[in-house]
Amino acid sequence: MQHIGAILFSLAAVVAAVPAGNLPRAASLDKNAPFQIYAYGDGIGGLPLFSAGVTPAANNVWQGAPNTTATPGWSNLTFFIPAVGASNHSVGFVNPNSTASDRQTRGFMLYGDFVFVEGGSDSLASMWYATPSSTDGIYSLKWNETGDSTEDKIVLALKKTVPSTALFPSIHQV
Repeated sequence: MQHIGAILFSLAAVVAAVPAGNLPRAASLDKNAPFQIYAYGDGIGGLPLFSAGVTPAANNVWQGAPNTTATPGWSNLTFFIPAVGASNHSVGFVNPNSTASDRQTRGFMLYGDFVFVEGGSDSLASMWYATPSSTDGIYSLKWNETGDSTEDKIVLALKKTVPSTALFPSIHQV
C-alpha cells in the first residue's frame, strides 16, 4: 500500500480519475483531459495534491501512477479512503486487486471543481483533512476526522481550481 503522506503537497503523482460522468449532477468533463487537484484549508491555499487524467472505468474508481522522469517504484494503483467504521484515517493508493474491507475505492467524483465521495441515499461527502507530518510543510491527507485525536488538523476542500498564486509566479531580481 502506498500512502499519500510523504508525497502530499510535495511532488505530484499522476492519477487517472473517473468522475461520475453518467450522473446528471456531476460537472461535465473531457474524459481525456488531464487536471490537477489542489488542497484548500486554513493556512493551505491551493497546494497541489496530484495530477489527474480521466480515463473510462467503472464505478468511479480513480487509479494513479507517478508523474516523474525517474523510474517509479509504483504505478497504476487504486486511490482509496478508509471505509465507514475504519479506525485508520489515512488516504492512499492500494493494489487494484486488493480486497481489504477497511478501504473504499469507489465513488470518487467531481461536482463542479470540488472532489467528493458519493455516499448512500444520493449524498455527496467531503470529509478531507490534513495533519502535519514530521517534515515542515508536508501534510498527510486523511478522511473523516471523527475519532482522530491528532492536534493541528486542518479541514480541507479538494478542488480543481488553480490557486491565484500559481497564475503569477514569483519574480526574482538578479
